[in-house]
Amino acid sequence: MIYSGHKIRLYRAILFGLIILLSAPPLSAAELPTVRLWPTAERTRLVIETTLPLEYKVGGLTNPARLVLDVAIAANVGKKLKKTDISVAPYLADFRFARRESGEFRFVFELRDKSSHKLTRIKPIAGYGYRLIWDIEPKTRPDPLFDLITQLNKREQASAIGDTTAAKPLNPFLLVIDPGHGGEDPGAISRRKRQEKRIVLTIAKKLRNEINQYPNMKAVLTRSVDKFLKLEKRVQIAQRLNADAFVSIHADSVKSPKPQGSSVFVLSEKGASTPLAKRLAKRENLSDLIGGDAVAADPDTIAVLRQFSVDGKDRASREMAELILANIGKINILHSKKPEAAGFAVLKSSAIPSVLVETAFISNPKDESNLLDENFQNKMAAAIAGALQEYKNRHHLRDE
Repeated sequence: MIYSGHKIRLYRAILFGLIILLSAPPLSAAELPTVRLWPTAERTRLVIETTLPLEYKVGGLTNPARLVLDVAIAANVGKKLKKTDISVAPYLADFRFARRESGEFRFVFELRDKSSHKLTRIKPIAGYGYRLIWDIEPKTRPDPLFDLITQLNKREQASAIGDTTAAKPLNPFLLVIDPGHGGEDPGAISRRKRQEKRIVLTIAKKLRNEINQYPNMKAVLTRSVDKFLKLEKRVQIAQRLNADAFVSIHADSVKSPKPQGSSVFVLSEKGASTPLAKRLAKRENLSDLIGGDAVAADPDTIAVLRQFSVDGKDRASREMAELILANIGKINILHSKKPEAAGFAVLKSSAIPSVLVETAFISNPKDESNLLDENFQNKMAAAIAGALQEYKNRHHLRDE
């Protein structure tokens, strides 16, 4: 049989494709990965999640400068990865990925500026499989608090010299609002697949806007976008800003769909006030591992976070919690009418009155509907803001 040139080229292409396919690593369908990309100005994170540990090779290329990661996975990375906007990471020029002829899958970060990188393996936890986490950071990392601190200082200086154009008076009551979870850590996930991290960020932004309308009050967020922050970093933000109060916003989740309503927690170093409080604190304190940071904090930082001041910080936190509960009780069912107490790591500031608000149970169908309702979100934000204004009026002495 005589074949035409066209058919010969076709058969060669098919044969070449089979050779490439057969040379790929022998991965089963269950090992197909989930790949996620989280670009920010401070750090870009690539996460590859599989059912079995991954083999990988990492290195660098020049002209242009690139960081390269080769992993033995099937070429199924999803459309979302292709659409991810990396322009928020100014140290990156490009991000691309492709299946190689050797069968490995290659991820490439093309660098605009000098950068460092780190690979971390995370074992299965909280519903996640094995994760390979690749962090790319600029050599000079931006400080997201620098501009904020500069703005606050300028406002205080302008007020001090009698500049009537200053937006706020000298030394406003400063509240740090912490939307729980973020980035690789979604928090609780409802039966309708709604993520806690997104809901609480929306409520936190509304709370910030409410607070900023009050005279001589200022609110800032630990995160304003979908990014992961370590628990100790959230506390350090409040400490660096010398905040007057710290409020962490969350949404409860338990296995049963029956529990319902709002709760407010304060820190307990001696043990949780209820079994549910203990379970919730244990889950929230796993955030660092779930978010992909397996390295423990340094001993000095841990020592600072474990200080519990005896100058009334604990009493102030409880009073703030009681005021918030009283206001929330006007717009929603209360799961607990008194402040609960547990060892939440995010409340372990050595000097700042701190509370954690569980706005509702995302695991309860009615509460979930409320959490997704903009009117409820507005009421929740207004209720918390009103309580914080009352707390400020009682205790804030920096107006004068």
